[in-house]
Amino acid sequence: MLQHIVIRSLMIIPTLLIVSIVAFILSMSTPGDEIDQALALEGVTLDDDRISVTNYNSQYKKKAKQLGKDKPPFYFTIQPSNYPSYKEWSDINVYDRKDIKRLIKSNIPLESAISYIQAIGDFENKYYDAKDTLSADLKTDWKQSIALLRKPKQLTSIRKELIYLANEYQDTPHIEDITEILTLIPLDGKNSTWHVPSLRWHGINNQYHSWISSFITGDFRMSILDAQPVFTKIRSAMKWTVLLILMNLVLSLLISIPLSILSAYYANSRLDRLISGLSLAVYSVPVFWMATLLIVYFTTDTYSKWLDVFPSPASFYSESETGLFGLLSKYFGRLILPVICISLKDIAYLTRVIRADLIKESTKDYATTLKAKGVSKWNAMWKHILPNSMISTVTIIISNIPLALAGGLIIEVIFNIPGMGRLMYSSIIQSDWNVVYAILMLISLVTVVFYLIGDVLYTFLNPKVSYSNDE
Repeated sequence: MLQHIVIRSLMIIPTLLIVSIVAFILSMSTPGDEIDQALALEGVTLDDDRISVTNYNSQYKKKAKQLGKDKPPFYFTIQPSNYPSYKEWSDINVYDRKDIKRLIKSNIPLESAISYIQAIGDFENKYYDAKDTLSADLKTDWKQSIALLRKPKQLTSIRKELIYLANEYQDTPHIEDITEILTLIPLDGKNSTWHVPSLRWHGINNQYHSWISSFITGDFRMSILDAQPVFTKIRSAMKWTVLLILMNLVLSLLISIPLSILSAYYANSRLDRLISGLSLAVYSVPVFWMATLLIVYFTTDTYSKWLDVFPSPASFYSESETGLFGLLSKYFGRLILPVICISLKDIAYLTRVIRADLIKESTKDYATTLKAKGVSKWNAMWKHILPNSMISTVTIIISNIPLALAGGLIIEVIFNIPGMGRLMYSSIIQSDWNVVYAILMLISLVTVVFYLIGDVLYTFLNPKVSYSNDE
């Protein structure tokens, strides 16, 4: 048993490592730019005419270094041989990277692509210097010319488009620079050369190593929405989710155990068929629809004043030092309806599982012996059969606890409860990926730990189960 616990504990490390790598890859692939969003919080954007492209690039690189985004993404990278190294890439202005990458993908040499884009940057700087002297129409024309230069429809047709542009906007100052820009990039249409992928090693000085090291030390970094520590936001949300899990667990067991005993005691009777049918029906109802119905019918007096028995969903607020009992005493009335929504499906599922285990245990030899000794069926059910049948139920409950950390997302969103589920939902919607992947890693850790606890409890509850190598 000890050997099994040690092996399972060690398996936590590669499991979390794989999850962390997948989470990091997803974070690198998600839309949006964390550095752009961090600068936007400080009021620095390219949309502000007071900030030049050069100034923005300078602040971007400074913020990237502050956030550790100036390092290579991983220990190594595999990319086409014509792509620049990460050091070369980081030296390119951020505003130009997307356009240069597009040109490189079209098989334009790196040097030509950089020269072309830099020439456009100089063209933009001339606009920035002269913008105060330009009319509104000329400003619009100039911006249109820059957009067309940076994003031509097709590289092979860029010459025709730009010649048209120069003729159309010939009154715009410095528009003659377009003809010079045209000579900086080869447009022969030969874009089919295949480049051999190259492996480039970066060592431990990379973003992933820094990210996972911070996670191990408990530093989940900062939220890019409000600059709060991610750990602080998760800790605040965790209290609400744990409270919902505990209330759900207590309510589910208090109701499902008596119902399953009644169903098993009167097996195949009308009562048994009624309980089983209701359990199946409740379990089949989608939780969001059930929550909507309960809110519509039991939080207002629209249909009857007698049905207005629960408070309507509203905002929840608590100080950071407020404990679980403080939250429970303050918001008990408003938590009843969401807990009912969560518990109904668990009650339905546990009732059917425990009933099946009770009936299975009732057919074993010790149950027959108890009956022969004159022990009443009811006492045998409560004192002997129920404890033995709870072995699988306990493991099910243990394994479902980590699922509830994120599984309550729908309920938390509908009832506006600031728990882990709603925090993850709002973070995904607002692209706050530091929070999203910290929650993902935390849920993964809790899941593997609770599955280990379930294995241990199962062996204690059922001594017949052994994880030794002899079996």
